[in-house]
Order: sequence, then structure tokens, then C-alpha cells
Amino acid sequence: LADAMTQLLDAPTHAQAVATRMRQDIAHRFSVGTMVRGVEDVYRTLLTGLPISGSVPDVMNTATHQPARGA
Repeated sequence: LADAMTQLLDAPTHAQAVATRMRQDIAHRFSVGTMVRGVEDVYRTLLTGLPISGSVPDVMNTATHQPARGA
């Protein structure tokens, strides 16, 4: 962690780019619309047995999440 922090402190332009990408990723994956669709998919799956649609990011399964580069 200390090495990663030092690298970002030594390269502020790169750090800004990483922060921007991470902010965009979080804003997309955790927007109100995305979260609502994700919860609807979970309920739909539980009620119907149909698989969760691929139309929204899989925010419910942290095992499939790949952190943004530089995280």
C-alpha cells in the first residue's frame, strides 16, 4: 500500500487519471438506475427462477468485480 501511494504521489498526472477512471466506474456501477435494475433482477430471479439479465453490471457479485487499474 505504501509503495502504491508513493507511486501515485510521484506521478500526480497518472494519479489524477486513475482517480477519474475510478470515479467514472463507481458512478456507473452504483448509479440509482443501475442499482434499481440490479435489485429488480435479483427479485425477478428469485420469483421466476430466470437468470439475471446481462443488461446491467453485476454489482451484486463482488467475486466478478475487477478493480480499476491502479486501485
